[in-house]
Amino acid sequence: MLKKAMVWVVLVAVGGGLGWLVYRRLTAPKSAAGARRPGGAVPVELEPVGRATLRNVERLTGTLRARAEFVVAPKIPGRLEKLLVNVGDPVKPGQLLALLDAAEHEEAVAQAKAELAVAQANAEQVRLGATLEDEELAQKAAQAKAEWAVAQANADQVRLGAALEDAELVQKLAQAQAELGSARANLEDARAALTVAQREFERAQALREKKILSQAEYDTADAQFKAARAKQEAAGALVAQKEAAVRSAQVRLSDTQKGAREAELRHATALAQQKEAAYKTALVRLSETQKGARAAELALARAQVANKEAALKAAVVRLAYTQIKAPAGGDGQGAQVVGERFVDEGAMLKANDAIVSVLDISALKALVYVAERDYAKVRVGQDVAVTTDGVPGRTFAGEVVRVAPMLRESSRQALVEIEVPNPERLLRPGMFIRAEIELERHADATAVPRDAIVKRNGQQGVFVAEGAPEPKAAFVPITPGIEDKGLVEVLNPPKALAGAAVVTLGHHLLEDGSAILLPEGKDDLTQREQRQQRKGKEAAVPPKSQIGNRKSEMK
Repeated sequence: MLKKAMVWVVLVAVGGGLGWLVYRRLTAPKSAAGARRPGGAVPVELEPVGRATLRNVERLTGTLRARAEFVVAPKIPGRLEKLLVNVGDPVKPGQLLALLDAAEHEEAVAQAKAELAVAQANAEQVRLGATLEDEELAQKAAQAKAEWAVAQANADQVRLGAALEDAELVQKLAQAQAELGSARANLEDARAALTVAQREFERAQALREKKILSQAEYDTADAQFKAARAKQEAAGALVAQKEAAVRSAQVRLSDTQKGAREAELRHATALAQQKEAAYKTALVRLSETQKGARAAELALARAQVANKEAALKAAVVRLAYTQIKAPAGGDGQGAQVVGERFVDEGAMLKANDAIVSVLDISALKALVYVAERDYAKVRVGQDVAVTTDGVPGRTFAGEVVRVAPMLRESSRQALVEIEVPNPERLLRPGMFIRAEIELERHADATAVPRDAIVKRNGQQGVFVAEGAPEPKAAFVPITPGIEDKGLVEVLNPPKALAGAAVVTLGHHLLEDGSAILLPEGKDDLTQREQRQQRKGKEAAVPPKSQIGNRKSEMK
């Protein structure tokens, strides 16, 4: 109890002393200022309103992860005979990493080869027995086919002899038909000539009755008409004669085709059909033999061969599984390294037991979380500056490659994945990193110091010094924008800020229209504004990855 009382006494004494010092600090300037500011003017400090390039930079923290990470494990159980890599060793695609005891699997491959040889020999024996029987049936089928060919040739010969005789009769018939056509053409010519002669005769007869035509001319027309009629009658008789000749040739041809030669042709054709039927019967017997029990036996032997081939392939694959290799991937130039080692040589492993882990560090993934208010401003392709305590003094360039399509309900944050190239292999998975993502950049923006912004009547604004020789403070409402390293952007800046100076110290005592006292006087203020403007004009615009101090950004 006594100790507690002593502690409380000491604490009260210390608190009283600190309060007294604060009181003295607050009251001393007021008395001094009272001596300098007649009429209750408030001493203040000013800084000019300037223009600067401001950035809205989101600063995030996160962790580096390997671009790809996988665990090397066996596909079959066995004893780990040899481990060829260790932690930190580079790994190339397809590199042999470990060996399992392969004696059992080598024996399985040899046994599978022997069983395949037996199955192949059995299938060959069945095939040879089937071949001998097939050859006998095939010989009978070939003999039947030859007899069919002979009968077919005989039938063709008989048909050819008949065709030759028929050709002669057909030729005579064609000649008779040609002569008939010529006679009919002459008949048509005679009819045309008779028509012309008849018209001439009738015209001569009419002229004779009118005593215009002489008797001699009339007799000539009459004679020509009678001659044309006689010629037509002769042509008609010739046509009838030729038609009779055509009919006679047709009858002779028909009678020849229906005679004994037709019976001989039918006999030859029937014999050819008989031989054809015998040949088809031999083929059916051969086909049925091949499709019978012997065919089933041959199919079984072939299936056994296929089964043994599959068993051999499986044994070879399982033997290959005893050689554990790195999968394809990475850049093939040491980008993959062994991250962890989980077992030692001689260990008995089950299938999928981890042996080592392999990391691809040619590029790393930085995983950070962005808040809900800035989620919409983060986009794929944005540049990112990454730093880490593990590599002090270095800034690594990265790029946003993925933005999660959802936010975590518990934290209202979304995962952002940044890819960071790692050509020098300085970065390592698991490092803590800081990432800066530039969300916005406003060039040549109107900016005021953060210390100049105050709130009056629920509205943000700044106090502007105006009037001379007795300056006063005028409250100018503003809409703040981007804030960057002590400067705040003024959106839609009012005209009152153009070329003005704002109060940065002492504004807590000011109201709109309050009198102010400048430590150096108005002339000194004007000179200070000019100095600030000259410094702003000489200052360079900061690069995209940096922000200068307030004076270097002021114009």
